[in-house]
Amino acid sequence: MSISNKTEETVVIKEVVKQVQAGDTYAYTEIIRCFQKQIYLYCYYLLGNKEEAEDASQDVFIKGLENIRQFTYSVSFSAWLYKIAHHHCIDLLKKKNKGFRFWTGFKKEQMVEQSYESYHYEDSIHQLYRDH
Repeated sequence: MSISNKTEETVVIKEVVKQVQAGDTYAYTEIIRCFQKQIYLYCYYLLGNKEEAEDASQDVFIKGLENIRQFTYSVSFSAWLYKIAHHHCIDLLKKKNKGFRFWTGFKKEQMVEQSYESYHYEDSIHQLYRDH
Protein backbone atom coordinates (compact mmCIF):
# COMPACT_ATOMS: atom_id res chain seq x y z
CA MET A 1 0.00 0.00 0.00
CA SER A 2 1.38 3.38 -0.94
CA ILE A 3 1.65 6.30 1.47
CA SER A 4 -1.29 8.12 -0.12
CA ASN A 5 -3.53 5.03 0.11
CA LYS A 6 -2.54 4.56 3.74
CA THR A 7 -3.36 8.22 4.46
CA GLU A 8 -6.70 7.88 2.66
CA GLU A 9 -7.50 4.75 4.69
CA THR A 10 -6.59 6.53 7.94
CA VAL A 11 -8.93 9.39 7.04
CA VAL A 12 -11.70 6.90 6.20
CA ILE A 13 -11.17 5.01 9.47
CA LYS A 14 -11.24 8.26 11.46
CA GLU A 15 -14.54 9.14 9.82
CA VAL A 16 -15.97 5.67 10.45
CA VAL A 17 -14.87 5.79 14.10
CA LYS A 18 -16.69 9.13 14.49
CA GLN A 19 -19.82 7.62 12.95
CA VAL A 20 -19.73 4.59 15.25
CA GLN A 21 -19.07 6.77 18.30
CA ALA A 22 -22.11 8.83 17.29
CA GLY A 23 -24.25 5.66 17.37
CA ASP A 24 -24.04 4.28 13.81
CA THR A 25 -23.03 0.73 14.75
CA TYR A 26 -23.60 -0.44 11.17
CA ALA A 27 -20.57 1.65 10.12
CA TYR A 28 -18.45 -0.67 12.30
CA THR A 29 -18.60 -3.26 9.51
CA GLU A 30 -16.12 -1.06 7.61
CA ILE A 31 -13.67 -1.31 10.52
CA ILE A 32 -14.08 -5.08 10.56
CA ARG A 33 -13.50 -5.19 6.80
CA CYS A 34 -10.32 -3.15 7.08
CA PHE A 35 -8.75 -4.99 10.03
CA GLN A 36 -10.25 -8.49 10.04
CA LYS A 37 -7.37 -10.29 8.34
CA GLN A 38 -4.65 -8.45 10.30
CA ILE A 39 -6.31 -9.07 13.68
CA TYR A 40 -6.94 -12.74 12.84
CA LEU A 41 -3.28 -13.22 11.85
CA TYR A 42 -2.12 -11.51 15.02
CA CYS A 43 -4.37 -13.71 17.17
CA TYR A 44 -3.17 -16.78 15.29
CA TYR A 45 0.43 -15.75 15.88
CA LEU A 46 -0.23 -15.45 19.64
CA LEU A 47 -2.49 -18.48 20.08
CA GLY A 48 -1.13 -20.86 17.43
CA ASN A 49 -4.54 -22.37 16.70
CA LYS A 50 -6.85 -21.54 13.79
CA GLU A 51 -10.16 -22.03 15.61
CA GLU A 52 -9.03 -20.16 18.72
CA ALA A 53 -7.72 -17.31 16.55
CA GLU A 54 -11.05 -17.08 14.70
CA ASP A 55 -12.98 -16.94 17.97
CA ALA A 56 -10.52 -14.50 19.51
CA SER A 57 -10.60 -12.12 16.55
CA GLN A 58 -14.41 -12.06 16.70
CA ASP A 59 -14.20 -11.31 20.43
CA VAL A 60 -11.71 -8.52 19.75
CA PHE A 61 -14.09 -6.80 17.34
CA ILE A 62 -16.96 -7.16 19.81
CA LYS A 63 -14.83 -5.62 22.57
CA GLY A 64 -13.77 -2.89 20.17
CA LEU A 65 -17.37 -2.01 19.41
CA GLU A 66 -18.34 -2.13 23.09
CA ASN A 67 -15.50 0.24 24.03
CA ILE A 68 -15.25 2.49 20.98
CA ARG A 69 -16.78 5.43 22.81
CA GLN A 70 -13.71 5.52 25.10
CA PHE A 71 -11.32 5.54 22.14
CA THR A 72 -9.37 8.76 21.58
CA TYR A 73 -6.68 9.47 19.04
CA SER A 74 -3.82 9.44 21.54
CA VAL A 75 -2.79 6.38 19.47
CA SER A 76 -3.91 5.16 16.07
CA PHE A 77 -7.11 3.17 15.90
CA SER A 78 -5.23 0.12 14.64
CA ALA A 79 -2.82 0.30 17.62
CA TRP A 80 -5.82 0.48 19.95
CA LEU A 81 -7.41 -2.54 18.26
CA TYR A 82 -4.14 -4.51 18.39
CA LYS A 83 -3.86 -3.73 22.10
CA ILE A 84 -7.33 -5.17 22.66
CA ALA A 85 -6.28 -8.25 20.67
CA HIS A 86 -3.07 -8.60 22.63
CA HIS A 87 -4.76 -8.40 26.04
CA HIS A 88 -7.57 -10.74 24.97
CA CYS A 89 -5.17 -13.40 23.66
CA ILE A 90 -2.91 -13.14 26.70
CA ASP A 91 -5.97 -13.62 28.93
CA LEU A 92 -6.92 -16.71 26.92
CA LEU A 93 -3.41 -18.11 27.24
CA LYS A 94 -3.42 -17.47 31.00
CA LYS A 95 -6.75 -19.27 31.36
CA LYS A 96 -5.50 -22.16 29.27
CA ASN A 97 -2.26 -22.34 31.26
CA LYS A 98 -4.17 -22.08 34.55
CA GLY A 99 -6.33 -25.03 33.52
CA PHE A 100 -3.25 -26.94 32.44
CA ARG A 101 -1.50 -26.19 35.73
CA PHE A 102 -4.63 -27.24 37.63
CA TRP A 103 -4.81 -30.61 35.87
CA THR A 104 -1.10 -31.32 36.15
CA GLY A 105 -1.22 -30.33 39.82
CA PHE A 106 -4.29 -32.52 40.34
CA LYS A 107 -2.54 -35.41 38.58
CA LYS A 108 0.58 -35.02 40.76
CA GLU A 109 -1.60 -34.86 43.86
CA GLN A 110 -3.35 -38.07 42.82
CA MET A 111 -0.02 -39.79 42.20
CA VAL A 112 1.26 -38.75 45.64
CA GLU A 113 -1.92 -40.03 47.29
CA GLN A 114 -1.75 -43.27 45.35
CA SER A 115 1.89 -43.81 46.20
CA TYR A 116 1.16 -43.04 49.87
CA GLU A 117 -1.79 -45.44 49.86
CA SER A 118 0.28 -48.03 48.06
CA TYR A 119 3.13 -47.56 50.52
CA HIS A 120 0.70 -47.76 53.45
CA TYR A 121 -0.94 -50.87 51.96
CA GLU A 122 2.44 -52.53 51.44
CA ASP A 123 3.33 -51.74 55.06
CA SER A 124 0.14 -53.44 56.21
CA ILE A 125 0.91 -56.53 54.15
CA HIS A 126 4.47 -56.71 55.49
CA GLN A 127 3.15 -56.30 59.04
CA LEU A 128 0.72 -59.19 58.50
CA TYR A 129 3.53 -61.46 57.29
CA ARG A 130 5.74 -60.51 60.22
CA ASP A 131 2.98 -61.16 62.71
CA HIS A 132 2.36 -64.67 61.36
